[in-house]
Amino acid sequence: MIAMRETLKQTADRVIDRSARPSKVRSAVLEEIAQSLERIHYGEVLITIHDGRIVQIEKREKTRFSELK
Repeated sequence: MIAMRETLKQTADRVIDRSARPSKVRSAVLEEIAQSLERIHYGEVLITIHDGRIVQIEKREKTRFSELK
């Protein structure tokens, strides 16, 4: 999980650095993304970027049920 956070941080820093956002905001965005990834078992985390800034994070989780006999 630590390696995933580091990769996420490096990737997000490249996107977030294009905007003049304070590091406190960057940390909050990265933490929100990391928490979304940690909590999801099946589904997707969608990060929306406008003008080089992360503006939205969506989490879609799928719940599947085994067939009852």
